[in-house]
Amino acid sequence: MAASRMSILLSPNMATFKLFPAQEPDEKIILSMHRHWFVLLGKLGSFIGLALGPAIVWIIGHSLAGWPLQSNSSGFGIAVVVASLYYLFIWIVLFGFWLDYYLDYFLVTDRRVVDIEQSGLFNRSIAELRLYRIQDVTSEVKGFWPTILRFGNVYIQTAGTEERFVFEQVAHPELVVKQLLVLTDKIDDKIEHPAEPATPAAPVVRGTIPPDALPTTPAQTPVKKNTTATTTTVVPPSELKQ
Repeated sequence: MAASRMSILLSPNMATFKLFPAQEPDEKIILSMHRHWFVLLGKLGSFIGLALGPAIVWIIGHSLAGWPLQSNSSGFGIAVVVASLYYLFIWIVLFGFWLDYYLDYFLVTDRRVVDIEQSGLFNRSIAELRLYRIQDVTSEVKGFWPTILRFGNVYIQTAGTEERFVFEQVAHPELVVKQLLVLTDKIDDKIEHPAEPATPAAPVVRGTIPPDALPTTPAQTPVKKNTTATTTTVVPPSELKQ
């Protein structure tokens, strides 16, 4: 029930990857997450403001300084070229940010946690941490919108002086923590109570019948004899004549 509830809650922000770089044979993906969609929405809002900037500047300049808006004016062609380069730059930056958002994802498998980060078009880094090395897992939600929309950071602490492993701005961090604790408990149980090796079967020599293949006869239940004593009454002849 907990796993199904978690998948339903995380589904709007979950990636649908079945494979990922450096995946091991028979390794199963338990959770795959992007950053929360509100992070992308906030960046889009800033880009919309930048896109409206030239139009606002043009309107203010025309109202206050009387900048010409006619297409046959000397400054109109220069303004069009500058605006085109400006919007092209905005689109390139926006595409780079969307690519960084889409290709950055966090994975939790049955063996480890993986953080895949894309920086630009040709730079990707992969950090991983084995489950048996996890010592502590905590979640953190700070701010108004993260509290309302329920997203935040998940910190994974290992033994020693190593830096914390961080899942940044993921949806429902408390559920991610619960799933990680369940997986680490399973790993600890396997380490503390390893499975006993299976006993090899006895070799069967050709031409002989294995002992377990011989027919078994049911044990005979001993029959108890009826030892009830019987008494015989002798009648005298004199009584028979009567």
